[in-house]
Amino acid sequence: MPSESSDRPSDLDRGVAFAAIFISECVLTTVVVVLRFWARWSIRKIAIDDWVMLATWVCHFVFTVMSAVLGLQGGTRHLVYLQQDPEHAIWLTKLNWVSQPSGITALGLGKVAVALLILRIQGNGVPWRKWLLHVVIWLTIIFTILTVAFTFGQCNDPTALWDPESKATAKCWKPETQKNFSTFSASWNCAVDMLLAILPVTLVKDLHMELKKKIGLCLLLGLGIFTGVCAAIKINQLVTLAARSDFTWATYQLFIWTNTEGALVIICGSIPALKPLYRLVRGEPIHSYGTGSGNQGSRGSYSKHIAAVAPRYYPAHTFEVRSSPQRSGEESGGSRSETLSDGNSETLIIKPDADRGTDQIRITQTFEVGWADDIRVNHAV
Repeated sequence: MPSESSDRPSDLDRGVAFAAIFISECVLTTVVVVLRFWARWSIRKIAIDDWVMLATWVCHFVFTVMSAVLGLQGGTRHLVYLQQDPEHAIWLTKLNWVSQPSGITALGLGKVAVALLILRIQGNGVPWRKWLLHVVIWLTIIFTILTVAFTFGQCNDPTALWDPESKATAKCWKPETQKNFSTFSASWNCAVDMLLAILPVTLVKDLHMELKKKIGLCLLLGLGIFTGVCAAIKINQLVTLAARSDFTWATYQLFIWTNTEGALVIICGSIPALKPLYRLVRGEPIHSYGTGSGNQGSRGSYSKHIAAVAPRYYPAHTFEVRSSPQRSGEESGGSRSETLSDGNSETLIIKPDADRGTDQIRITQTFEVGWADDIRVNHAV
């Protein structure tokens, strides 16, 4: 007759590999976030989307630390072996549950940060896109809060999730209930990732710029599709939330995919903000903001920071008076649009007086692709 031990799975400890994955991804996200803030600081444009992304990284860091400790302490082994030391098994199971809210929150905040970035880029653009993004932001916040609340609210005594003695007297939902809501929330996050990856196409398609730059900008702003793919893979792992008999072993893949999704949302959501550093590496000038550089003569320029016209939540627009020869373009009524040599989009918003010839003052509105929320009004003579 076979012994009882022969029916047990092998006692494998995957903790070192588990911790290594978490730590390496956290190091990568740390570098990206530091570069993001360096880039934003270089142009004096740190805004709400940057701070929300920083909060995302903090949650991601907390999840990494707790998960790494979980792995290195044996928290990815089969529960049957951990129960040979009951107190240690309870502590590891508790750590498993307690670490989950930080990972869940990181995912939700990451989607919000990306949505705020798109809002920042579009400024006061198409109203339907603005309202859609606001709806996405608030629903994501609500679903994230509910997912965290249901994690511990599934039992009238949360300690029943990890303490067998408390479980004997506590009243809890069926494990499938929490699993089903978590699956719904993860599906929403996946859909949001796909939406935020596709939405920039509607923003870029009407810009006056070269086709290859449009494609490049769409790809740059659409990197979140990789996060969506990761979220879709993670959804298949949520079934392990109901596998309470071997919880520490079953949630291994779920933790890894959750952390990877969090890392991708930070990285993919921050790459578009690194444009100033790219310009710096190429030796191009970085536009910065100040109180003004003064009048430098008929061929010079000056800029002035005017906070009164800044849209809510976003940096003040910069108005720049610049001397330059008049360029040709198609006129229609009182306005004219033209594409600049660097691919930026410029619209003439006050038609020059035809009687003054070529030496006259123009007022144009220029949208710079690197920082699309940066609106400059140029007066050229």
